[in-house]
Amino acid sequence: ELLKSGLGVLIPKGSRHWFLFHEPASSLEIMIEREGRDRAEMIVLIKSLQNEGNLVSTYSAEWIAEIYDGILYAAWIMVRDGEATEKQAVDMAWKTFESSMVRY
Repeated sequence: ELLKSGLGVLIPKGSRHWFLFHEPASSLEIMIEREGRDRAEMIVLIKSLQNEGNLVSTYSAEWIAEIYDGILYAAWIMVRDGEATEKQAVDMAWKTFESSMVRY
């Protein structure tokens, strides 16, 4: 549920994220550092969810984090290009992630 909520929060913020990565190089280093910390936190969360049996353990936490990021990016592109509403993109992103990574 936490990962699903994250999609609902992050997809609408995609245009800001895109804008920020086009800032001057001095800002870019700080953003890369923050993104590295965020990724490390995400991997800890994923490992915890795997240990609890909520996410598949057949893939590494690093792989699952990359898949999540890829799905997030795809959803944002759909919204940016007007091919989906934010709600539709969140639903599609979650169903895609859930069908391959979530254990029930």
